[in-house]
Amino acid sequence: MTHTPRTSEFNDFWKLQYNGINQCNTVLEKVPDIDMDETLKNRILGEAYFLRAYYYFLLTQVFGDVPLLLKITPPDELKIAKTPKSEIYAQIVADCDQAATWLPAQHTGSDVGRATSGAAYALAAKTFIYEKNWVKALEYIDKVKALGVFALVPNYLDNFTKETQNNAESVWEIQHANLELNVGNSLNQWWRSKKVDGYGFAEATQEFVDAFEPDDPRRKFTVAKNNEDYFGFVYKNSYSSTHFSVKKYLQVDTTVTQAADGDINYTAIRYAEVLLWEAEALAELDRVAEAQVPLEEVRARAGAQPDSMPPPCR
Repeated sequence: MTHTPRTSEFNDFWKLQYNGINQCNTVLEKVPDIDMDETLKNRILGEAYFLRAYYYFLLTQVFGDVPLLLKITPPDELKIAKTPKSEIYAQIVADCDQAATWLPAQHTGSDVGRATSGAAYALAAKTFIYEKNWVKALEYIDKVKALGVFALVPNYLDNFTKETQNNAESVWEIQHANLELNVGNSLNQWWRSKKVDGYGFAEATQEFVDAFEPDDPRRKFTVAKNNEDYFGFVYKNSYSSTHFSVKKYLQVDTTVTQAADGDINYTAIRYAEVLLWEAEALAELDRVAEAQVPLEEVRARAGAQPDSMPPPCR
């Protein structure tokens, strides 16, 4: 697990994000000149601004400082110096602000899953959390909450199953429908145990399992351990070198179109996270009593879960 610039996973991740950024820059340069419905045009531009911000946020998480490209750039001009992460963050917020002015608070019908103003505000808030700018984070969290379209779903597990996707808790959700090979949720193969036709690259640690309170029902939705159900199999310690395997976003091959990919959406930002950001920011500002309100909202939902898992999908 020694990584170098030649590590293919890092190269692939880098190329994937910059390919997306290039597509966004193309939209932002070309679409304004198209004669088309103004509302649709603005929505498309808003989506491009949001996605560019999202790709840059992912890049900063992995690489820190990265080159900032805001226009279509010829190949011979691509080798530029890295931009400080602080400037990337500022651009992310600026893009999110612009996106929010053009994106609706929510979508219906076939447009469900597209970026919304709430997703833009939330990504900006998350960026401020990473900058430890607690006051600005709270400002944008308030914007998310003011939209009035997000809420915790009663059943925590509904955030991680195919049948309950794009629910009220989903702020920004990566869609994995209409599968073609390599466009599904690859976590399904990478994370599942090798004993169940996966790669077994995500193994939960004892420390992580111990972090759950003994009566926290979310543990059984999150981690499988000895003699518990694991997608229709009885989990054994031998399924993982740590004796624990993750369960979120995973499904058995018989329920997917492509064996290598899952079709459960990946929720990049949930409303529960927004509430926990709010609690963190308030606590950092020494407003502890206020911080307990969103924190306890999340904890209350956690304690109200059903006692048993639903039947596995096979």
